Amino acid sequence: MNTCEHFVPNNLFTSPPRWWGYVGTFPGDFHLWKGDSWWNQLHFCASRGFHGSAVGASVLFDSSRIHQLERLQEEFGQSWAVHYGLDLCQPVEESLDSLLRDARRQNEISKSLNLPMAHAVVTGELNRFDREFPLVRQIETLRLLLDPLLATLGSAGITLCIENHVDYYVTDLANLCDSLPGLGILLDTGNCSLIGERLDQIPDAIFQHVTALHVKDHRVLINERELVLRLTGATLGDGDVGLDSFFQRLGCLHPAPDSVRAFVEWVCDPQKTVQTCFNDSLKFIRRIAGEHVNLQLLPL
Repeated sequence: MNTCEHFVPNNLFTSPPRWWGYVGTFPGDFHLWKGDSWWNQLHFCASRGFHGSAVGASVLFDSSRIHQLERLQEEFGQSWAVHYGLDLCQPVEESLDSLLRDARRQNEISKSLNLPMAHAVVTGELNRFDREFPLVRQIETLRLLLDPLLATLGSAGITLCIENHVDYYVTDLANLCDSLPGLGILLDTGNCSLIGERLDQIPDAIFQHVTALHVKDHRVLINERELVLRLTGATLGDGDVGLDSFFQRLGCLHPAPDSVRAFVEWVCDPQKTVQTCFNDSLKFIRRIAGEHVNLQLLPL
């Protein structure tokens, strides 16, 4: 486990972290909220050199939003993942009706827009520790929802992955992937800590399932008296997640590391301005990616 004897430094990716995570995660200090904030955020991604981000499935039914995405694709060559919410507490048949409607729409729109990937995330507060809805039932419900969704999107060549969204261990999702060939993992490097999982201890076999990343870092603060593990944001590479060693393992254990679509979804270090933290995080990406990335720093 955790063996990576043949890793070659500075040769990690020809496809490094150069997408931005879900649009709603933008820090307010970027001053993007005046006017059409949705458009401002996507345009910010494009103008800083990001290759795209993620959009909610509901956007695909809004003709004005589709037109805006077409503009960004034409001007900047952008592409996007589509975000699907999974409600495990709703009857499976009702959830499937909505999910498959959205998937068919993504298939249709992807004929003109570059929408090669779909991200699934469980909504609400449900997690693997819930005693009223035990883990084995949750995983079975996920399988019932994801199997037809995977088939529908796959018919158009669209890949589907599920995120560890402070609900499941990465190993839980790997077992699900084993039962649903073609399903991948969107591995959020920061969410592991939030559920008490250590990123540096995930098994080597996990990496074959990783098709996308949310790249986060955190500082970990422990309060033994109150039994609390508290996390704060951190500049990428400066926190306690261990991003350097993670990318080393990914670079040598993944069968095709340059195929992984890596999204920056960072939480600002409270001791820094958002501009400084953003720039320092981009410098980390440049360091691990070398000449393969061209993200633009913010003026200070």
